[in-house]
Amino acid sequence: MDDQENNLWLTRKKLIKEDPFLDITGASSYQEATSLLTRDSFDLVLTDYHLGEERNGLDILDFVQKTEEPVPVIFLTSQGNEQVAADAFRNGAVDYFTRQVDVAYFARLVNSIRSSVDRFREKKERSYFENLFHRSLETTPTSVFIVNDLKEVIYWNKSCEALTGLPSENVVKTDLYKDAFQGEKNLDMVFDCILQRDWQGVPVECVQVRYKGKNPFYELEGYFSTRFAEQRYLRFSIAPLYGTNKQKEIEAIIITILDLTENKKTYEELAQKNDQLMKLLRHSPIPIYIHQDNHFKLFNNKLSELSGYSPEELENINIWNLVHPDDLEYLKNNALKRMTGMEIQENYRFKGITKDGKLLDLIGYFTLIQFGGKPAVLGQLYDLSVSRVTDTPSQPQSKKVDIHDLPDITCLF
Repeated sequence: MDDQENNLWLTRKKLIKEDPFLDITGASSYQEATSLLTRDSFDLVLTDYHLGEERNGLDILDFVQKTEEPVPVIFLTSQGNEQVAADAFRNGAVDYFTRQVDVAYFARLVNSIRSSVDRFREKKERSYFENLFHRSLETTPTSVFIVNDLKEVIYWNKSCEALTGLPSENVVKTDLYKDAFQGEKNLDMVFDCILQRDWQGVPVECVQVRYKGKNPFYELEGYFSTRFAEQRYLRFSIAPLYGTNKQKEIEAIIITILDLTENKKTYEELAQKNDQLMKLLRHSPIPIYIHQDNHFKLFNNKLSELSGYSPEELENINIWNLVHPDDLEYLKNNALKRMTGMEIQENYRFKGITKDGKLLDLIGYFTLIQFGGKPAVLGQLYDLSVSRVTDTPSQPQSKKVDIHDLPDITCLF
């Protein structure tokens, strides 16, 4: 910008000669310049100090600095003036030149324009991604906070506010994260180890060091008391944030918190049910088992007593080794139909065989279940060999057993 048309023309011509890719728009008055800056988008403003009409380059600089996204401003003057230069830099100018006409002057000016625009664009891009990152953190359901190298909170998102009851304005620039989780000392210990790059320095069993690629981070999991005086089961993932310098100094620490309270309750309820199932299996007077992929996944001692195989052998044996060859094909076909969802009678009589070759007269009751997320069969066996007096029927596998004639059984699964 210059109020002298000949200066505008000469400067534009020389600059384009130095760099043909420059896109230059001229303005000869303050009003024209501010109108262009309001209407269009620019990467840099190059302005003369003297603009006439009681305006100067500092007025342009002030206008630019008040815009939503201030662009860099370079000052030009006909005569060097230290006070003008000082005022320009103090108010935000990125460079200052005294006008000259030699080639070297325009080369220096173009270099300044290029570097100023590059820095501006880099800052603009970084600001965009920082804002995007900040918006993502604010909207995520995961609690996130960041502490600096003094272990002071510099960021506390809305999910952290909801989890702890502490608003961001009360936590930022403090170490109140300790109060939020009832003075959890392990957090401080982990922070110290990260800042000292001592990745194996946490002598606490509940803290695990993990790696994402070559970058280490910590996980801390357990029950924590919040300010609401309630126990929450939380998992902290704690990782360093590195600077952009070559030394990759640790500038901050980011902490993400997953509230696993409901998951933990569900897991504990399932564990309790599994414990009840195991008690049922252990105290059942009959052999009970779960089989999947032709192997026993779960069984009680009664199956070991009936078959003659030790528990260790039953864990590795093929289930069909316990079926007499006469009934093997029949039972395999039934099992295949059951596993594919076909309707089939749930109980029938068949011949079994023990480890030492003893023949067993058995009644089996079989139910299709889910075990470990896959189809499996829950089996219950009744040994008629020790109680029957009459001979085994010639076609035992074809005889359907009325389950109402069998003893009552309660099975929790």
